[in-house]
Amino acid sequence: MPAYFPPIQALASVAHKWVNAISGAGVATATQPAASDISGLAASATTDTTNASNITSGTLSATESGNSGMIRYKLTGANFNSTTDQAITITMPTGVTNYRLNGIFVSNPSTSLTTAVGGFYTGATKTGIAVVAASQAYSGLTTNTVGSSGSLLNLTITNGTTAIYNSTTLYLSLTTPQGSAATADVTVVIQPLN
Repeated sequence: MPAYFPPIQALASVAHKWVNAISGAGVATATQPAASDISGLAASATTDTTNASNITSGTLSATESGNSGMIRYKLTGANFNSTTDQAITITMPTGVTNYRLNGIFVSNPSTSLTTAVGGFYTGATKTGIAVVAASQAYSGLTTNTVGSSGSLLNLTITNGTTAIYNSTTLYLSLTTPQGSAATADVTVVIQPLN
């Protein structure tokens, strides 16, 4: 005797789903296909590229890697009781040589910086371009309490809105030290331009 197959029951169409099974009673079920159900996909099709640690190879152009965005560099625990150069390395994205200096911020002082004075330069020993003047006082930095006035100092950048830079190192070089042990964190923010 031939096998009897019941008629297949109607199933409403649902976007992004396919019929994956029909029961013995003729009831169809639909599911969304997984990447493993589709042959010929590149491995990158199943990689979460919103998580940078998942991207282990390849080259991004400057535009793809955020050329229009900001990049920050930090010197943690800069010594504000020393006139010795303290270097901050500026690592540019591939294909970028020039940048706009968007800001230099000093925060988290170990003590109120009542005496420290000095600038930032593109060359060692206070040479090159003075991007922050040698006369920059840090006396406005009085506390390391987050959210309090005096916990952040936004430095004045020489020609900040009219100059581009290509130096791969900036130097904090004080002309007047604090006079006693003092540290603070320096954050440099740049915008790649080309």
